[in-house]
Amino acid sequence: MAVAGCIPSADAVSLARPDMLASAPGEPLSGRRIVVTRPAHQSAALASGIERLGGAVLRFPLLDIEALDSTTGLHALAERLEAFSLAIFVSGNAVRHAWPALTARKPWPVSLPCVALGPETARALRRCGASEVIAPQGRFDSEAVLALAQLDGACVAGRGVLILRGDSGRPLLADALRARGARVECVTCYHRRLAATVPDEVYDFWRRAAVDAVTLTSSEAARTLGDLLGTRPELERAPVTIFATHARIAAAASQAGFARVVLTEPGDEGLLAALTQHFRRPE
Repeated sequence: MAVAGCIPSADAVSLARPDMLASAPGEPLSGRRIVVTRPAHQSAALASGIERLGGAVLRFPLLDIEALDSTTGLHALAERLEAFSLAIFVSGNAVRHAWPALTARKPWPVSLPCVALGPETARALRRCGASEVIAPQGRFDSEAVLALAQLDGACVAGRGVLILRGDSGRPLLADALRARGARVECVTCYHRRLAATVPDEVYDFWRRAAVDAVTLTSSEAARTLGDLLGTRPELERAPVTIFATHARIAAAASQAGFARVVLTEPGDEGLLAALTQHFRRPE
């Protein structure tokens, strides 16, 4: 798929605010078909929000999250959690798949703070009973976590840091913490599987240029979507708008060939606010 455009500069982008939804009259997404690409088990809230605003949802999970074949490694890890000074959970999926195994035989150590990359992960940790949860404010990614005072060189040098993640992802966190002198151990607690085909329903609407928007919450998903559509020339020129929850995801979407990219604030609320603002504008 050829690159047909680029992301507006930061000065040119006006981020939609989640609080705009509170005063949205009527159904601003009425008549719009919107593709939700979150993993199937994580898409319900966003899909419901879109439908509540009048939109029609096409589900196309570009990533699937699968449990490990065995949790023996996680059970063994649970016996030495006290050796770490920080435990970083990269996502809600990391919490969902690691926490039960790590606390099956004894409680999570009170002395081991948990670090979350974003608010959804932090909420998941608190629901599980984590007594101390550290999370960045305002920006939710590896760079924001690395900027936390608790992860500077003076705090982590010579200390053990546990990173709980999927079987793929950015090495930035581990590399940066090792450069600061930390003893880093990365543990896979779930598998990520990429979609291999375009669902028939999505294909049919996309071919007829009847898809209005796609929501993306992962750079990997953006690249996968571009690759899948690039194998079907009849889908290449559909005038769809991409809504991306992070600048890195927006950049991946642009590089994958999508000309219309809207950068939103994080999470479902950010996506819903941006969709509402965008489609309320005069044609």
